[in-house]
Amino acid sequence: MGILKLTTEIKNHSHPRGRENPGEGLSGEEGRALKASADKEGRSFGGKVWASSEGLSGSSLTPALKQFFEAKRQVPDSILFFQMGDFYELFFEDATLAAPLLDLALTSRQKINGLAVPLCGIPLSTVDNYANRLVAQGYKVTICDQIGKFGPGMGLANRQITRIVTPATVLSQDSAPRAKYLAAFYREDDQYSLTAVDLSTGDFAAGRFNDFAAFQTAVRTLEPSEIVIDSETYDNVKNFAGSLEVLVTSLSPENFDPELGRSELISALGAEIGQKVFTGWPGLLAAAGATLAYLKGLTGGKGLRHLSEPRLLWERGFMTLDESATRNLELFKSSRDGSEKAALIAQIDRTKTPMGARLIRDYLARPLIDREQIVNRLLAVENLLSDLFTRNELIDKLGRLGDLERALSRLTLARGTVRDLVTVRTALETAPKMKDILVGSEASLLKALGEDLEPLEKLLKKIKITLVDEVPLGASESVIKNRLSPVLDDLRELESGGLKAIAALEASEKKKTGINALKVGYNRVHGYYLEVTNLNINNVPKDWTRKQTLSGAERYVTEELKVWEEKILTAGEKRRELETKILNHLKETVAQEVTKLKALAQVFAQTDVFCALAESAENLGWVKPTYTEDNLIDITGGRHPVVERFLPAGETFVSNDVRLSHSERLLIITGPNMAGKSTVLRQTALIVILGQMGSFVPAQKALLSVRDRVFTRVGAFDDLARGQSTFMVEMSETARILKEASNRSLVILDEVGRGTSTYDGLAIAWAVAEYLHDLGGLGVPTLFATHYHELTELPRHKTLAKNFNVSAKRWGQTVLFLRKLVPGGVNRS
Repeated sequence: MGILKLTTEIKNHSHPRGRENPGEGLSGEEGRALKASADKEGRSFGGKVWASSEGLSGSSLTPALKQFFEAKRQVPDSILFFQMGDFYELFFEDATLAAPLLDLALTSRQKINGLAVPLCGIPLSTVDNYANRLVAQGYKVTICDQIGKFGPGMGLANRQITRIVTPATVLSQDSAPRAKYLAAFYREDDQYSLTAVDLSTGDFAAGRFNDFAAFQTAVRTLEPSEIVIDSETYDNVKNFAGSLEVLVTSLSPENFDPELGRSELISALGAEIGQKVFTGWPGLLAAAGATLAYLKGLTGGKGLRHLSEPRLLWERGFMTLDESATRNLELFKSSRDGSEKAALIAQIDRTKTPMGARLIRDYLARPLIDREQIVNRLLAVENLLSDLFTRNELIDKLGRLGDLERALSRLTLARGTVRDLVTVRTALETAPKMKDILVGSEASLLKALGEDLEPLEKLLKKIKITLVDEVPLGASESVIKNRLSPVLDDLRELESGGLKAIAALEASEKKKTGINALKVGYNRVHGYYLEVTNLNINNVPKDWTRKQTLSGAERYVTEELKVWEEKILTAGEKRRELETKILNHLKETVAQEVTKLKALAQVFAQTDVFCALAESAENLGWVKPTYTEDNLIDITGGRHPVVERFLPAGETFVSNDVRLSHSERLLIITGPNMAGKSTVLRQTALIVILGQMGSFVPAQKALLSVRDRVFTRVGAFDDLARGQSTFMVEMSETARILKEASNRSLVILDEVGRGTSTYDGLAIAWAVAEYLHDLGGLGVPTLFATHYHELTELPRHKTLAKNFNVSAKRWGQTVLFLRKLVPGGVNRS
């Protein structure tokens, strides 16, 4: 299947709990014998002895176990799901390891050289659920399937590895809506290349960076689920990959080959696009080649035709938010407990579709810097806010949609199910209605979305004439409509007639024999049978043939039963084969339209985001910001969008005004701890970011100009993973701000210089403030909160600096926090 050879594991999560004790989980004598034998011989399941059949006599291994060992040798770092008929079975250490993690019974059916072979199993239909549970706990899972027909009397089934499930290749229908990127890192000299593919949606991102910090920011923004790197890469890339606490696989250098990259891009994107992307960028070609070849290996050599054309992460159409800003402003995670509940995203994500949930995160992570685009988004939100009827119509239709993007990925990768076809059908049924609504909108952006929406009527007709209107939940029930295929209808009639004849035969035999407890049963091993309890055996006719003995019953067959069995099974098998053929043809027909269907999904996602932002604006009392060409931030009655939502009962959030203009570029903010200085800083930055993503903002009024970046230096913490102290982290972040800030940026600084001695800290804080005030002769819009009251002297020397304080009053021995930002400095805290 072309699985890439892995040379090393930097952070191998394949067995995070270590090896289980042989025999653990087995009961009675078998478990004790297994453990004793393992202790005596020094062998453990899954170790060198069991990972190879060498040293074991040929007669000691069944043909199926020989196949198991051959498959296991290909993927030694993975838990192997080995198909045996209607079940996937796990053997040896895989069984002892997985059984307690999956709440499965651990047993044994055979021995090798007197040693019991641990075993557990799951039904075929549950494989994705169990595989995903193991992947979520840090393991890789390999699926080894039976290929072709199999059954009694057909000899040894042919088996081969069809796919490997890792964090980046989970495609189940109940997956969380978050993106799941496989990222590849490649360094050549001082240039860092990054490619990232979300297999579940087809999103393809790429970036090349001359600055390691910018590279790190891009990676952390994507939050990859899995990483591949060159085994001979530089230590800083290797160490950074290891610090991310995701599965990291190291590939041999030949996998990072620009020529391979070009070939893989052409294969995935087609010659027209694949020939031109990344031209002149060998590092990106190398990373792309490793990414795409690795994914093809994990998915069993399936094509990647559902991938989008790569979006370039360095394109300047978006505000840059580095790791520090994303963390300090708690855009996606709370700094207290790491949850999303108390993060900004939770306040605005009222989307109804998984596609919308992913897109609104992207909008927040990458705010726009084009004023016209920002205004168009805001007008779309305003239109939906004012037109409640239209908004509710759209929300109602969006709420019926499934995850179209991931359904298309599964169908394209030959992993699609009938549920995915139903998802596509629902989307195509919804499209014309949404088109009519959007085209009639007053907002140009919504109108354009409606015009871009292509209903694909022929494809919808094909799906509707093929699938039944109400798809049954049972896997055994037919999903193909009657009268689609005369041959299929005949087979169904024959099969149905046979089943009725079986029921009549059961009633007839009960009457003839007088055995009222007699029943007809079926299993895949023995076929149809007549089951009689031991109490009634004396009444069994002599012309019945015994087929199987159970502890409390006997099973028999008759000539008449065998005749009907042949008719039913032949008709049933042919019926299933024809239905599978019809379904596979329909899936392929849908997959051929993947580009148009993905465009449809994007229209749904954008509409969903604008509806969600309108809902947030209405429910939270936010206003539309106004944008000016002047370098201005003028916020009246600004509020922190998260803090105001989590105030204790009875408390009211105190809003504040903030103005940064040509004459007021640097605000020195003093005041006691707990007064609310940090809240004022953060809410200002969040209002700027919300506005530029296209959202209304928490304020009475906001007059803004576009910012190219938002920088933060907030909080104090050690970064032990990178060997940096609190002071080192503070100085590194501050140095980056001084190096990269422009007069179109926004900088918020909280307690710069506190990580060292008082006099050194004051000197640093003063120098930083002066530098930002003077930069380019225009200064950088900056909010600077500090306990160094000496900084209140700075406005005497710098005309663009102004003193403010968050007021508080003494009341006896109590301090009353007024939380109001007022002009003037204070000389004590």
